[in-house]
Amino acid sequence: MVDYLKSKNVRVITVDSKKAISDLGSAKILNVVLLGAAIESGILDLTKDDIKEAIKEKVNPKFYDLNNQAIEYIKLN
Repeated sequence: MVDYLKSKNVRVITVDSKKAISDLGSAKILNVVLLGAAIESGILDLTKDDIKEAIKEKVNPKFYDLNNQAIEYIKLN
């Protein structure tokens, strides 16, 4: 599927979701990993700092570190 999309000049961003879940310890955080990937690719007009600030404002503080790791995951792997 990826090769087909690339052959049609569609921009494809792939994320090894199983590895991300294993590394971060939770499948619940995968959406934040995908958001980080979209930001890292430049397709969103947001920065990681924008998202981190929103997380700080909206997410229970005990989950801040995990969300922060998820946002940074793609850059690290």
